[in-house]
Amino acid sequence: MVYSRPTDIPLAHLPNLLELEVAFTDTYDGFGEAIRRASQLQSLCLFRIIHKVDEVMLELVAAISHLPNLTMLAIQHGNTYTFIPAAACAQFCAALRGRIRLRRLFCSLRIRKDHCAAYLDMLATLPNLEILTLVTEPALCVEFLAELERCLPAQLSVLMLSHPYADWHGPESFLPFVGISQYRSRW
Repeated sequence: MVYSRPTDIPLAHLPNLLELEVAFTDTYDGFGEAIRRASQLQSLCLFRIIHKVDEVMLELVAAISHLPNLTMLAIQHGNTYTFIPAAACAQFCAALRGRIRLRRLFCSLRIRKDHCAAYLDMLATLPNLEILTLVTEPALCVEFLAELERCLPAQLSVLMLSHPYADWHGPESFLPFVGISQYRSRW
């Protein structure tokens, strides 16, 4: 069945719902309130967010706090160059901080340079994270990659890392990171 709004989904009648994918909705108004009825949810995917990202992120933050079993979160905007809004980024990091069950985090929204430290600090509190997608504003320089490596959980097995200018720097941008990762594997 196709619903035009997340609030139309009969979540109260789906108490055992484990996975939910939402795409191309007319609005995300009330999404956080609707998701509270799906407390068993383990996987939440928001695809093709075509509305105001700040409002969607605030609804998502309201929902995350009611999903204790969340193991996978995916947020995908149609344009990977769209930033997580400043106010929403801080709340998003606070909502995800310490989520020990979270194993997969896919976020195609870009992290502003001045929010990277808070985002990386949040990642450091996710000890069981296995897969991470991260789109950043800062270039993938040696300093940033070293800081990223410091925050990555030991269990991480897949890292999809990008920034808007990745094409300009070529594969040599990742050579310092490969060196850091090889050094880490010797510990």
